Amino acid sequence: MSEKKVDKKFIEEHLLYEFQMLIFTYKMNIPSQIGENIRIDLFLLHARNLIEFFYIKDPGNPEYEYARAFEFVKGPDAWESEFSREALFYKNHYHLMCAHATHLTHKRYYGEDPRKAWDFDLIKIKLVEVLITFIKKLPLEWQDSVKSKFKEIIESNNAKLIAGSFGDGSNNMPINGMTNIDLGELKARTSIKTSENQK
Repeated sequence: MSEKKVDKKFIEEHLLYEFQMLIFTYKMNIPSQIGENIRIDLFLLHARNLIEFFYIKDPGNPEYEYARAFEFVKGPDAWESEFSREALFYKNHYHLMCAHATHLTHKRYYGEDPRKAWDFDLIKIKLVEVLITFIKKLPLEWQDSVKSKFKEIIESNNAKLIAGSFGDGSNNMPINGMTNIDLGELKARTSIKTSENQK
């Protein structure tokens, strides 16, 4: 078993890659049903990887050495219990991704079932919101470098990289042009279809 790389380089290369692919597949447009299926599969694969990183503390099979967010933050209690398997976002999305997209299960829906609609907007917004919280919890000597690496990812959500965005007193940073109140309204939506005919 190799030694875990719990360092800034992991965040700036591997975590960054997952977010880059999440944003790229969110924007991807291949005008065919198979193209849309590819987009859905790739987006949900990277979304699932990020949800596992941020929300699951169980290291899983030690052979695979899964990385978890709490390993990188400052102090043993720095990663709030909000980001756990009890979190509403985790409960509402993770198992659906596993059962209906990233694993072949008997739970998959058939035909034109409306439950096939994935809320890409909410998933992307929430994960970038969690990323911002994560960066604020990193060791201070890492933060400037990590912010610069993720600047494009955060700005792709129209979240401004200003001092207040990462300051302890700011909880109202707009994401996708919305305040936290608007984000709450978005969370109440049951679905946002990415196309008329999803897989």
